[in-house]
Amino acid sequence: MECLSSPDPTGTCDAPEQCGEAVELYYRGGSPPAAAGGSIEPGIYGLVEVAGYDSRSDPSTDVPTGMHLSYTMVFEAGGIVRGRAMSVEDAETEMSTAAFEMSGVELVVTPSCPASGSSVTLEYSATPTELILWDGQLWLRLQRFGDA
Repeated sequence: MECLSSPDPTGTCDAPEQCGEAVELYYRGGSPPAAAGGSIEPGIYGLVEVAGYDSRSDPSTDVPTGMHLSYTMVFEAGGIVRGRAMSVEDAETEMSTAAFEMSGVELVVTPSCPASGSSVTLEYSATPTELILWDGQLWLRLQRFGDA
């Protein structure tokens, strides 16, 4: 799979080019796996799975939503993350740049572009080849595709 790490030609937040295919959002019963923390390897990550969890639903069933998302993130060694998210059906693209800090199982992200804003805390698990993020609503699994 080819992934481009070059910034967006318009210069909007130095967002990376889109990497990987759009994936369908599913709703799952139960709770997401517990976060384990870890070290996030610098590199290009692309979304390979996304789910919303509902503790009231049957945990053995994935319910498709018909909504497709694409998300590319570039983590840099200096604590900067650049991202591009796209909703296929809405044809909306969001680009961003933020600082990040890891603490235990929490990833604190502080946006700087398109505008500075309040920090967001996510739970996360990282291995050398994968990153899982949980914001309390969506569970994202991203695969590391290569160096930035």
